[in-house]
Amino acid sequence: MKRQCAWCKKEMGESPLADEMGEHEITHGICEDCANNILFQQGASLSLFLNSLTEPVLLLDESGAVQMPNRAAVKHLGLAEDAFANKQPGQIFECQHARFPPGCGKTIHCSGCTIRMAIKKTMETGRGVVRLPATLHQDSADVRLLISTEKVGAVVLLRIEELVPK
Repeated sequence: MKRQCAWCKKEMGESPLADEMGEHEITHGICEDCANNILFQQGASLSLFLNSLTEPVLLLDESGAVQMPNRAAVKHLGLAEDAFANKQPGQIFECQHARFPPGCGKTIHCSGCTIRMAIKKTMETGRGVVRLPATLHQDSADVRLLISTEKVGAVVLLRIEELVPK
């Protein structure tokens, strides 16, 4: 029997179980994506949602501080999960300006930071940015990024779509 998701109609392969009466050629179930969506709507944990995303994503609060990375961000950036908590993006990305007093977001260089401006714009307007090019100045080299942002409730999701040395 063919299996099909009852919610999105996606094909789910063949079912090894046959209908006892032999009357139905298609049996329905729920695919993993739809099951996760239902869990999220019913209040599943935010970390479960973030970890279901395959690209590196950081969850930022209204001040722009990182509150939670997903597993892909932890792996991609090579940091321990607890290294992200309450840090500014410049600290996470090792921006050379973030180390100097008064810190990330507060130096003269920060006023032109593409990442900071994208997060702020998204937080204030609710409109995200998609694949915005940014350059990060690290001590060893400049790094090119493509970032996207999206506001969800009172937080902003920062997706890192590309992170390569120049």
